[in-house]
Amino acid sequence: RSDVFERIAKALDPKNRRCYLLTGSYGTGKSHLCLMLANYFMHQSDVPELKEFFASYSEEDESLAKVLSHKRAKGRYLLAVPEYGSKGDFEELVLRAVDEALKREEFEGDMDSHYQEAIRKINTWQEQGRSGKTRVNFYDHFCEELRDRFPGWTIDRFIKGLKEEYNHDALQIFRQIHKNITTNEFTYSKDNLVDILTAINGTKKFQERFKGIVIIFD
Repeated sequence: RSDVFERIAKALDPKNRRCYLLTGSYGTGKSHLCLMLANYFMHQSDVPELKEFFASYSEEDESLAKVLSHKRAKGRYLLAVPEYGSKGDFEELVLRAVDEALKREEFEGDMDSHYQEAIRKINTWQEQGRSGKTRVNFYDHFCEELRDRFPGWTIDRFIKGLKEEYNHDALQIFRQIHKNITTNEFTYSKDNLVDILTAINGTKKFQERFKGIVIIFD
């Protein structure tokens, strides 16, 4: 496990642009390794838990323990852990986990994602409909389509599905209705998981608090 830990820790190197997939049979220590990695990325090396970890690591390789400790001497990473066994595709689970991590850290601001863009579209349609200055009330058309074609969804439940749950079904329903009422495909420049995470990681506000985002899917 120490070899695996060292390899994954290399993700801190500026030129390292890899993700890592760990496989193995039940009981081989994968979850324990993930817990060790979570502490390593979340905290600086001077916290008691990591001091104890590096002291133990030094018994096996003192020089490498110093290198690993030095890598985490400053700053911390936002740790997102997708919930095992939750429903949804990979993208949905990761987005939800990152959103929950941001809330846990009391970091203000929504993720700029296609889910948020769908909500902005709905809100814009609603405002335009109320103003009476638009020839086509897309909001009313949207609500009618949602009620008639997808009776299991209310508008409030639908907004919650997009905003809080990153519900993949809700997003696909929005795409269908959007095309039906506007005759255009719903598009957004950040309709990609990597783009969304890169946008979060690249803001000055985020960088003032975190060195990056670490996602551990156990």
